[in-house]
Amino acid sequence: MAMMTGVGENPLPPVCFSSANLTGIEIEALVGRGFDFNCRSDPNTAASCREFDDEDAVCENKATGFFVVDNTILSTSDSVVYKDTPEEDCLTTCSTNRDRFGRSILCASFVYDHASFTCTIFKEKAKPEGKADVLQAVGKRYFEKVCLGGDVPMECADSQFIRADDSVLIGFARNVTLVETMEQCVEQCVKENDCKSAMYFYEEGECITNTESALTKPSAFAKEENEKVVYFQNGCLTKIRVQQGLLSLALFSS
Repeated sequence: MAMMTGVGENPLPPVCFSSANLTGIEIEALVGRGFDFNCRSDPNTAASCREFDDEDAVCENKATGFFVVDNTILSTSDSVVYKDTPEEDCLTTCSTNRDRFGRSILCASFVYDHASFTCTIFKEKAKPEGKADVLQAVGKRYFEKVCLGGDVPMECADSQFIRADDSVLIGFARNVTLVETMEQCVEQCVKENDCKSAMYFYEEGECITNTESALTKPSAFAKEENEKVVYFQNGCLTKIRVQQGLLSLALFSS
C-alpha cells in the first residue's frame, strides 16, 4: 500500500483506498499514513482522486433523517467498517459525515449488525434513490440518509422512518402530491400534522400521505405486486411525541 512521502520530498496526491472490512484501529492507522476514504478507488479517475458525487451524503443546511429497513444489507463492497461500535455512534458518524477519530467520511447509508456491533458505512444508496440493490440478511439493519428541508422542525433531526418496499396502506389516504424524489415525499408527510405514513410511487412521482400507519392499522397493510412503491412511516411524528411524553412526565414528577 502506498504511503505519503517524508519531509522535504514532493508530496504525493491523496491515495484512494477501498476500505472494506477494516477495524476502527486499522482505519485510524491508515488515516495517519495519508490514505483518503473520501474517494472511490477507480484507476480511471486516479489522477483526480477528489472527484466524487457527494449529494447523497451531504445535507447542506438541512436536518438529517434516515429510512430504516430491518434484516437488510446493501449489495456493494465499497464500504468502511467499524467494529465494536454502538448503533448510536454509527448513526452519528453517518449523520455528521465524521467518524469518531475526527476524520471526514462520506456516508449516504450504513448497515448495523446488532450481533457483532459492526457499523458498515457506504457512499451509495439503495434503489430507487441510488443504484445499489439490497439483500435480505437476518439481524442486520439498513439505514439510508434522507435530507429534510428547511420547513421541517429541527426536532426531526436524526428521525428514523421505517421503510417497506413494494408495500401499501389501503383506505387511509389523505393527500396525493406530485414530487420528484422520495425526500420530497418525506418532507410532504412531515409538514402535514396528521400524516402517520406515506407511499412514494416512484415511476409516477406520486406521494400519497396517510392518516394511519401499519402500526395503527396493521390489517390495512399489504404487499403491492403491480406498481413500484416505497412505504414509510413518519419517524419525525414519533420522535416529537416521545419528546412531548418525556417532557410531560418530567413536569408531572416535579
